[in-house]
Order: sequence, then structure tokens, then C-alpha cells
Amino acid sequence: MPTWSIETWFAWFSGSGDVDETASYKQRAGAITPSEAARSWFEKPRADEGVHIPSLHDARLEMRRLSP
Repeated sequence: MPTWSIETWFAWFSGSGDVDETASYKQRAGAITPSEAARSWFEKPRADEGVHIPSLHDARLEMRRLSP
């Protein structure tokens, strides 16, 4: 999970490029719906995702490992 909260991932999924895991994104609540975030999860990751959101990058790798 992100350092602050799932809102960090939601901010990233909404297209924000200035997201990192050291800041709180609770003020951005509602910028993307949970359904939209779920769809974003299954899309190809953005090239710089691992730099900005290491926990999301790691979660994707773990899901690939666990998926048959």
C-alpha cells in the first residue's frame, strides 16, 4: 500500500504526473472513481511509474508473480 493511503494510487491513476509517496493526496478525493482506478490497474503502466510510485510498481510485479 502507498505510504500515505490508497489516494496516492488514485492520484496516479487519474493521470497526475506530480505524485510521490511522501505526500498526502486526500484532498484529491473524487478525482477518479474506484471503478476508473480498477480499470487503470489493468492498463499498461506508465513508463515512470516505478520512479514515482514504487509501491504500485511492486504490487504489479507481485500480482504477476501470483497470477497463473
